[in-house]
Amino acid sequence: MRPCLAGPLLTADPAAKDFRPGANGLKVRDGALYVSNTSRGVIYRVALTPQFEPAGGPTTVAVTGQVDDFAISPRGTIYATTHGAKLLAIEPDGTMRSVLETGCDSCTSVAMARRNGKDTLI
Repeated sequence: MRPCLAGPLLTADPAAKDFRPGANGLKVRDGALYVSNTSRGVIYRVALTPQFEPAGGPTTVAVTGQVDDFAISPRGTIYATTHGAKLLAIEPDGTMRSVLETGCDSCTSVAMARRNGKDTLI
């Protein structure tokens, strides 16, 4: 087996003082692979070919600070967990805001679900 994508942007930051994984969350959407890197505090986008092979290297979507998993809404908003109390929303235009300031204690996962005709975070 060979890695489909590798490179220094996907590894853990060697300057990080505590343990933080590198590439962590992965999602495919609209012909691209989105990758969160907890250690570097970044979400990257990698264009994919129709055969799901990388069509270039990672480009930065958002510099988030420590981030773990994320979900992408149908309209393109990325909701990202932070290993802390916050849940972030990154809009398609790059605007970032906190959705939850507290209550997401050590959250490491988020998902989108469709309930009663509405998209909902779970």
